[in-house]
Amino acid sequence: MLTHELVAEKERYKEIGDDLDTAFVELIFTNVADELVDEKGKYKAIADEMDQTMADLAGY
Repeated sequence: MLTHELVAEKERYKEIGDDLDTAFVELIFTNVADELVDEKGKYKAIADEMDQTMADLAGY
């Protein structure tokens, strides 16, 4: 009887561990995705500024 309870608890903790692993991976991917969006915005701003500079230079 005690063995069955221990096996059940072990399975329960394994499921909790799996859930935590999944949540951790999702958190990492969310953070990476947010960082990529931020970096994309920075590069777009730089590209826009370069386009404007080229347009200004072409006007002279």
